[in-house]
Amino acid sequence: MDQPQLPGRLRRLTLRGRVGYAFIPSVLASIRGDTDSKEAPVFSFTTEFEQPRFLFRDVALQASVTAEKGLQQAYSFYGGYLKTGVIWTPHPSFSVFPSYNLQLYRLTGQVSLEESVPPIILGCESTEGKCDQALSFLEVAFAWDRRDDRTEPRDGYYVGFSIQKGGGPFFGQYDYVRLLPDLRYYHSIGENKDLTLAVKLRAGTLDPAGGGQSSIVTRFFSGGATAMRGFNGQRLSPMTPLAPTYKEDDDGNILVDADGKPILDSWDTVPVGGNSLFETSVELRYLLTDSLMVAVFYDSGLVGTQALFGKNAPKLFGPEHYHALGAGLRYLTVVGPIRLDLARRLNIGRGLPVSDPGYIYPSSGGCLGFGRKFDKASTSAEAAYAGAPEGLCAVHISIGEAF
Repeated sequence: MDQPQLPGRLRRLTLRGRVGYAFIPSVLASIRGDTDSKEAPVFSFTTEFEQPRFLFRDVALQASVTAEKGLQQAYSFYGGYLKTGVIWTPHPSFSVFPSYNLQLYRLTGQVSLEESVPPIILGCESTEGKCDQALSFLEVAFAWDRRDDRTEPRDGYYVGFSIQKGGGPFFGQYDYVRLLPDLRYYHSIGENKDLTLAVKLRAGTLDPAGGGQSSIVTRFFSGGATAMRGFNGQRLSPMTPLAPTYKEDDDGNILVDADGKPILDSWDTVPVGGNSLFETSVELRYLLTDSLMVAVFYDSGLVGTQALFGKNAPKLFGPEHYHALGAGLRYLTVVGPIRLDLARRLNIGRGLPVSDPGYIYPSSGGCLGFGRKFDKASTSAEAAYAGAPEGLCAVHISIGEAF
């Protein structure tokens, strides 16, 4: 609702809410009753207040309070956060948003009825199944947006950068610095801008003070329709394993090999995030008709356990930096393109880091859920195919461009 005030001033109060039901890892897995599946209602309610021309013409005051309940692959959570700050817009394309943020969450590392993630993996101090996390931090976000269209950009560029400082003088449980730059460029040729080149580079680093533990809430994940498309949603990440399953005969007895050891059938993992991120994407989009577009793309991505800079930093274009090629189809609508992308990861690099050194990687990843095999007992990430244990192919259906 808008409340008129003095001439040239307008206070705005906005209420937003979302309610849904989440299925992890998919609706089909929940219908089948897979042991690693889970489902639950989720919601997010936000109240936002904005005061334009706060003290100065180009400055707006903004404050918001959010309550939410959510479900992730490694944990579920409920809590809320407060955000307050001022937005300085000296130019229509440029803005600076310094803000204070307080986030309070209760996390539960329950993956399914029988599986849970140890609290220490989530960045919790408690050794019990639940933990409370309080993050208090100052954030400054910069944005320089010269795109011709934010929904379907054809020309222009976008430069974004955010920096967070948590803990220290702001208290909270976690003392850290988090940086996240985001660069995008678009150029089209042809009388009707039929052919568009789009390029993205995004990087991030999270540096906990004194080499301490980071909260899973602040860590980086990649994979999915708007990230590295060679992986499914948030599956480009350091992993923690669940309990393995073994092959059984028709009577439910576990099968064993010649040495008397049980024969592994599957060993699933869940993503727990990392302290570094690096993503690149190059995409060519061609407009076939007024409402149909095709695209080809190259994506690369890295999410490491350590910060992006430092002694143990992951190596860019090294064995933990993954690459994928793909193609897609877009149907253009008034709310943005409806997008279908198919990506195939290149077998360049090693397996994803898994927290259990005894984890056995699959010998073959297959594609789209077919062809995954555990016929060789290898615990070496170096010997595994690139991005193991994830499959080599991914399909993404979404609304809106990838970037």
